[in-house]
Amino acid sequence: MSVDDPAEPLRVQDLGVPPSLVLDIAVRRILREGQTTTMRLASRLHVSPVLADQVIEKLRHDRMIEIQGAEGRSYVLQLSEPGRQFAIERMESSKYTGAVPVSLEEYRRVVEEQHQRPTITPQSIRRSFSDLVISDEMFSQLGPAIHTPGAIFLYGPPGTGKTSIAERMINTEHDTVLIPHAVEVDSQVITVYDPMIHKAVDPQPERLDRRWVRCQRPSVIVGGELQAHQLDLTYQNDAGVYLAPLQMLANNGVLTIDDFGRQSLTPEQLLNRWIVPLDRDVDFLTLDYGAKFEVPFLLKIVFATNLDPADLADEAFYRRIKSKILVPPITDEAFDEVLRRVGESERIPIAPDAPAILRKGSRVMGDGDLRPYLPGAISLLVKSIAAYEDTDPVMDRETLDRALLMFFATEDDMKGRVRRSVGDARLGSRSSDGDAFDVSGAGLVLDRVIEAIEELLWVGSADAARKVSMALMSDLGLPEAPADATAVEVIGVDLSFGVGRPLRVERPNDHALAALVERQLERFVAAGTRSLALSSGRHLDDAKLPIDPATGLVTEELAARLVGRLGVDDVVVTFAFDVAGSDGAGDERNAAFAGVLRKQVRARDRCGFLDDGRFVMVIIGGVDQDPAVVIERIRSSWADEHFDVATFSAGYATAGEFPELALAAAGNALRRAQDSGGDRAMCAVDADFS
Repeated sequence: MSVDDPAEPLRVQDLGVPPSLVLDIAVRRILREGQTTTMRLASRLHVSPVLADQVIEKLRHDRMIEIQGAEGRSYVLQLSEPGRQFAIERMESSKYTGAVPVSLEEYRRVVEEQHQRPTITPQSIRRSFSDLVISDEMFSQLGPAIHTPGAIFLYGPPGTGKTSIAERMINTEHDTVLIPHAVEVDSQVITVYDPMIHKAVDPQPERLDRRWVRCQRPSVIVGGELQAHQLDLTYQNDAGVYLAPLQMLANNGVLTIDDFGRQSLTPEQLLNRWIVPLDRDVDFLTLDYGAKFEVPFLLKIVFATNLDPADLADEAFYRRIKSKILVPPITDEAFDEVLRRVGESERIPIAPDAPAILRKGSRVMGDGDLRPYLPGAISLLVKSIAAYEDTDPVMDRETLDRALLMFFATEDDMKGRVRRSVGDARLGSRSSDGDAFDVSGAGLVLDRVIEAIEELLWVGSADAARKVSMALMSDLGLPEAPADATAVEVIGVDLSFGVGRPLRVERPNDHALAALVERQLERFVAAGTRSLALSSGRHLDDAKLPIDPATGLVTEELAARLVGRLGVDDVVVTFAFDVAGSDGAGDERNAAFAGVLRKQVRARDRCGFLDDGRFVMVIIGGVDQDPAVVIERIRSSWADEHFDVATFSAGYATAGEFPELALAAAGNALRRAQDSGGDRAMCAVDADFS
């Protein structure tokens, strides 16, 4: 349930944290800004102006600050020389300059008061999951499971909707909760509020203690990237603060462990870490120097996996999970309803025989079952086919046949389908009846093309790329087509990369195999062309990743190859300081900024350092999150952790149809940001890609 909004404290002693900590944060903030005002300091510390006046009077009494004048009703102030020396000393233990934290006792009280079991009825749960097609049987299990205290275990084959179900469990809660910016324990600061996780309501309540943020109940989802350290306090050496663990970020909400069993820590290790919290609703955390304390563990844990539950954990683990739900493949009727909704949402006409065609294709070319993700995936391909041919999209037999072949040609099961379709002959040599080729080895076509694409990322010339092509042809047993071969006798993909005569291979007689080979060779050439465009003739002589010694990030050579692997949804961001630093100071500042980048990027994203002093970040699947929000998070982290007053600008570009131009476009956007005064971020426009 929602608790009453705590009022703004009007006295330092009412904050519930040591006054010395408040003064430390204040002097560090003033040091970072150089000169500030009463109102600005109150805003940065998230306290009332009345309380900020008390802090300033204390610092003035101790001769730590000097009043420079007035700005309206607000003092203009800066540190005195003794105050500056004191602030620099306090920076050595912590660089935190954010909101004044709340006390551990107050945090416990608020979390416990906000904890509740959701009120769920058959009608309300259907509203919460209204955008999914879920059977009555599934609803009859989900409702009681969400209401029951403790964890939920969702299991079943891949693609049946487990993650989608877990994501929407928070929809059963309709109230809001209070999240603290930070919590104080033994004069140490633990940061909690994360704008990427906690969705603040807008506007915030008036007169709310601004050390708290009123938010929707949190929903945190982690997958195979989950590391053991994320379940405990993480001490930031350069900032002198602690990051709250995932379960603390998700208190009063839902924490989903997706792809359970695919993490680096084993299910047994996870059980050992959470065996007490799952039983007692409390967790025990430890500060860097050994002090332990207790926090609430009041959240719904959801484990979702497509692995066999028997292979993941023992009876002791499952005994602590009261609700275990199988999410199976869906029925024909449910599949057709998903397809209908997708067609309606995407405005794609569906032919009368389309549902039957898609169901048969899924069962024959897939693994024999129906999965709810397939209509959405196929609709994207149907739209792409229509865009390519400049026609209106429609789900009819011809288009669905093409889309199914495109989709399942990239799946492991397609390898088996191709092998079955070509019999026992060898790829690259005619069979006795002259009409079939065989894929020998483990997924020869798909696996070898992927390996060849990886090789292209490390070559620096078209000559070297052509040699990779020749090796690929040899490994696949694909003979080079003679110069006088007709168009129907060859795969129409030139593998020469512009060196020497065109290099094409003979077309296999087997239609399915020929389609697979042609599509994969197109991928190979496209990847090689992008890589060569970005490599500018440079070559990495060994496989060791080149690292810039000052920043610890990959250098321009490898960064170029990372950019060369962009997908259409990836985003390139470039950063640069608005004012260059001297050699020594510049290196130190670059190293500090690199540290901020490494902490803010996700495990799948990449960042590097370019020769011209710019930083580059590649956000994989960046359209799923706002790059401007990512940049602002980096800016906030830089401001909170470093008192260096240097500002930076950023430019970003989505790869889209021109991945080879994304880095240059992001650089052009960066220059526009700096030309506009700096300390800002700009998105690339069409002119930046030219």
